[in-house]
Amino acid sequence: MLDELRQHLARLQKPAGLTDGPAVLPLGIPAVDGVLGGGLARGALHEIAAMSEAHLPAATGFALGLAALSSPSFRGERETREPVTRRPGMTERGESKKHLVWAAEDMALAESGAPHGAGLDAFGLAPQQFLTVSVAHRQDLMWTMEEALRCRGVSAVIGELRHGALDPVAVRRLSLAASDSGALAFLLRAQPPHDTSNAATRWVVGTSPSASPQRHELGAPRFAVHLTRNRRGPAASWFLEWRQTDERFVLAAHAEPVAAPLRHRSHQKVA
Repeated sequence: MLDELRQHLARLQKPAGLTDGPAVLPLGIPAVDGVLGGGLARGALHEIAAMSEAHLPAATGFALGLAALSSPSFRGERETREPVTRRPGMTERGESKKHLVWAAEDMALAESGAPHGAGLDAFGLAPQQFLTVSVAHRQDLMWTMEEALRCRGVSAVIGELRHGALDPVAVRRLSLAASDSGALAFLLRAQPPHDTSNAATRWVVGTSPSASPQRHELGAPRFAVHLTRNRRGPAASWFLEWRQTDERFVLAAHAEPVAAPLRHRSHQKVA
């Protein structure tokens, strides 16, 4: 009943820019989508923060995964379909191409580096639809994000910033710009923020041990995800894994050893 009520409220709060599309972005995980009221709110601002500086790569990967889910044109076109007559700016499916904009402060790029093609490919992102913008000052970053969000050819905008509080007026403008276009706006932060925010969700993300298929092989990326602010439901935590085969998040069990249940211990009697 509560899930149905949240989904009904989500439909009533559908942003103006989403009249022809869904108001939420389902992650495809019932446990997560249920808490989010059906999925991640489109046309809204979301904050993703690393647990600490060392966990910033994990927070970045989580943001890229959500951005990849936001537009089918980002994801691998592996399905065989009948050819369609293309117009300029259209994919093979006949959908308008959507781009991802990554805006970052110069200091962020100097300390953390820029997104790499191999990493983008792991999340099903096409480099030719990925635009990186470097800015010198915080106000330039917020302005760049706002202008990109107002572009109809953009499905998601990620703004990476370092430390410090945000201007609440600038954050409010980002939320309004996302609502007008229906795009997703992500603020990627290097550590958990303590300032107030009108973001629809706030996530704190850290690394989680991967389950390597074989020794000396890299396993699928895993994330310790904490939803600390949620306008549509409660806070929650999960261990998520990015499954590259079908380019989506799935629930992952914790990779650390767990003691066997008592009944499986042969040396100890069970009452």
